[in-house]
Amino acid sequence: MEIFIKTPQILVLLLSSLFVFGCNGKSEEENRAEKAQRIILEHFADNITEQDAQVNRAKESEGYNFIREIVRLQQVFYLDNDRFANNISDLVLWRISNNYVTKIVEGDSWKVIAKATPLQKDIASYYGAVNSSLKSATCRSKMPLVTATNIECP
Repeated sequence: MEIFIKTPQILVLLLSSLFVFGCNGKSEEENRAEKAQRIILEHFADNITEQDAQVNRAKESEGYNFIREIVRLQQVFYLDNDRFANNISDLVLWRISNNYVTKIVEGDSWKVIAKATPLQKDIASYYGAVNSSLKSATCRSKMPLVTATNIECP
């Protein structure tokens, strides 16, 4: 039988309930053993939380790099076609993302903005923008401010 535990906090509660039933009637050695087990469980929970954070950072790095690739492809597309691609499918992407969905959110003759939306709620989205002077920017979570001569992240 497999048990799936969704959060580290639930795991800590589950494991600590196996070991902590109070100290009444127990020897000092048993109490020390239970205290050591609680310390180990807390350390284990901290490690799980840190591992989750590392996984999320890796996923966010994927989103950032993926939107940067789309920005570079838009720059090449503009040089070849004197316009920006209207769809992500117009660009030749060499890889796919397992953690993000990308789309063009705004585009016209002098700018294009693409967004990488995460499939998981607790990781950041990314916007990539290019203007007709081929300046570009990648912004975390907020749409960039694009003019004909500059791009800024809010």
